[in-house]
Amino acid sequence: MREQLPILREMLNTSFAQLGYYTEISAEQLAEQTDGLAYLLDEALLLYLTKAGRPIAFVLCLPDISSLVAEIRGNLHLLHQLRLLATRSRYRREAVLIIKGTIPDEQGHGYMRLLSRELHDGLRRGGYHTLRSTYVERDNPGSAAQFAAMGGRPLHGYTFYDKELA
Repeated sequence: MREQLPILREMLNTSFAQLGYYTEISAEQLAEQTDGLAYLLDEALLLYLTKAGRPIAFVLCLPDISSLVAEIRGNLHLLHQLRLLATRSRYRREAVLIIKGTIPDEQGHGYMRLLSRELHDGLRRGGYHTLRSTYVERDNPGSAAQFAAMGGRPLHGYTFYDKELA
């Protein structure tokens, strides 16, 4: 994972830079946000594609450990981390797509579709039966379209509330 982070960060920042709501992520931020995930990672669910040696598209999914996190009330202290490591095969039924992207000059060429096919194969081989996604911004129709192309469907809508503070 440590070796993959610079490659993923470059693709992440490049592929999301065109979205007005995205803020570039530093190497330190990415390292902090992914700290401890290496032992949870299923290598079949972290994929990236290169073209002429240049990384152009990626997808990162993780096994869904929500039930464990709820059970331990979010306290992933060392003992619970060891417990997760020892029982991680229990959490290989459902996965969460954390992030995916294609650098702008390579978008629209079917590379994400290719990665999605490989991801589905990895999910099947790993015994997963469900793939969910994190939040997708409404201003990012490309991501939403890719989920539909994968056979996905929205599970619910969402609402944002705004209140002025006096």
